[in-house]
Amino acid sequence: DKPVKTFDKAYELAGKGGTIIICDTTYWIRVNHDLSDVTIKLDDDYDTSKMDWGSEVIEIEGNVTFTNVTIDGNKANAKVAPTNSPLVYVGFFSELTIIDTIIENNGCWGVDCGTGGKFTMEGSSSRNNEYDPSGDWEYGGGMRVNDGGVAYLNGGTIEGNSAIGGGGIYISTGTVYLNGTEIKNNTATTKEGGAI
Repeated sequence: DKPVKTFDKAYELAGKGGTIIICDTTYWIRVNHDLSDVTIKLDDDYDTSKMDWGSEVIEIEGNVTFTNVTIDGNKANAKVAPTNSPLVYVGFFSELTIIDTIIENNGCWGVDCGTGGKFTMEGSSSRNNEYDPSGDWEYGGGMRVNDGGVAYLNGGTIEGNSAIGGGGIYISTGTVYLNGTEIKNNTATTKEGGAI
């Protein structure tokens, strides 16, 4: 219930089953260690909507695993820039594995895997993320895989996401391997690719 200066300190104080509220909008959070049993949520007053170019909330550095983590963009209240504002960015040859984890409710796409990044999803979900059509990169609701990124989706769901095109997953110069993943109820609002 009190503000702290670093994400690592907030994670320490939250403890197992706790919640971290992200208030600061001036820079992304770089995560270079595993996380488990925590909810990360954007504050009701979080607002980057006036920025010409947004920023990811979490940037992965190195080889990281999230287990039983929920990342909530709180799109009903928080406002993110309509361009380049994913909840999680995996790039620069970093790797993220999510296990029993939920990435949800963002006003932009949920996961961005690019620039040689590797993303593995095990029994998790990217859901209810909605790309604002006023942005310049209108494709990809649940996930974008581009610029040499590779995603391995094993089970889990990509559901309830929307974008102008590629409502569930948008792939551009990247690779996605699907193994038993359910892709459902995603929407392309004006162009092709409701699911992919």
